[in-house]
Amino acid sequence: MANENADPRIISMLDQETESFNQTADAFEAQYGFRHNCKCAQDYTDGNVGEVTECFMGLVDDALRACEQMKTELETYRGLAAIALNQRDATENLPETTEDQ
Repeated sequence: MANENADPRIISMLDQETESFNQTADAFEAQYGFRHNCKCAQDYTDGNVGEVTECFMGLVDDALRACEQMKTELETYRGLAAIALNQRDATENLPETTEDQ
């Protein structure tokens, strides 16, 4: 259902913002760990809009910060695990010494 009261200036601004965001979708995914296909302009044009409280927007902000932090921690742990596994594999392939015999 089209939003008959949609302000063309807002549509234009949202089109630009949506395009700009989608051009950086890879950076968003790298930062937060999930892909988001922004369609704000289409939602506004179609009348798929509503009001949200500042509290809800704060919740979204907090959730994104938590995603970013957890993604960073996960990458750190994966890196440490890879180092540990590589060190283990490296020691398993060492030639035998006289102490091993």
